[in-house]
Amino acid sequence: MFLIKLANIPIQINNKYAYVKQQCTEYRTKETPVLIIEATHNEILNEQNGQNYELDYCESLAIYRKICQTLIHRKVFLFHGALIDYQNKGILFTGKSGSGKSTQANLWKDLYRNEVRIINGDKPLISYSNGCFAGFGTPWMGKENLGVNDSVKIEAIVTIKQDHVNEIRKLNTSESLDVLMSQVLFPNKENGNEMLIYLIKRIINIIPIYELKCQISENAVILAKNKIVKEEETNEN
Repeated sequence: MFLIKLANIPIQINNKYAYVKQQCTEYRTKETPVLIIEATHNEILNEQNGQNYELDYCESLAIYRKICQTLIHRKVFLFHGALIDYQNKGILFTGKSGSGKSTQANLWKDLYRNEVRIINGDKPLISYSNGCFAGFGTPWMGKENLGVNDSVKIEAIVTIKQDHVNEIRKLNTSESLDVLMSQVLFPNKENGNEMLIYLIKRIINIIPIYELKCQISENAVILAKNKIVKEEETNEN
C-alpha cells in the first residue's frame, strides 16, 4: 500500500506488485487519501488483452484505468494526448495513434527550449474547476516516459494529421465534439458518462480546438504557435 496525489487528489493504492509503486515515486504524498484504489486479479488479467505483458505492468494499467473511472465524479478525466506548457499556456496535442502527438511536443521543446515543458507525453489528467480546465502530469506518460509532476491551464487543443503541407484551422462545434469523444476514457457507469459529456461540452465552449495538418518540421510548430497565440491575444482584447 502507498499514497499518491494526482490532479490535487490524494489516493491510496493497494498494490500487489512493486512495479506500480516504483512508477509512482515522484507522485507520493503523506496526505490523507480521499480514494482507495485496488485492481482485482481479473482486472489485471483483462489488461493483458491477449498479449504477453507481465502481470506487474498490467496491474499498473488496471490501477490507472480504475483511478480515471473513479475521478470522473470529481470532474477529472483522462485524455489521450501530449500536454505541453508553453510560456504558462497549456497546449494539448491529440490525434489517432501514430499521428505524431509526442513528436509535436518534442519539436516544440527542441525549438523553444526553456519556454516549453512537457507535462505529460501520453495520458494526462484533465480537471475542471472554477470555469477552467487544467492538465496534470501523471506517472503514466507513454513509451517515451515524458512528463513532470506539475499542471498547467489548458489554452488550446490541437488534433494532429500528418500531411505533405502545413495548415492549421479552427474546428467547428461538430468537428470538435468528434475529436474529444474519440480521445477521452469513458467510465463504466452511466452517471459517470453523463458527467464526462457535460465536461466535453464545457471544453468546446471554453477552449479553442484546432486541426493541424503538418509535416514533421519546425515550420509546422511555428505555424501552430502563431495561430494559437494570435487568437488568444485577440480573445483577451
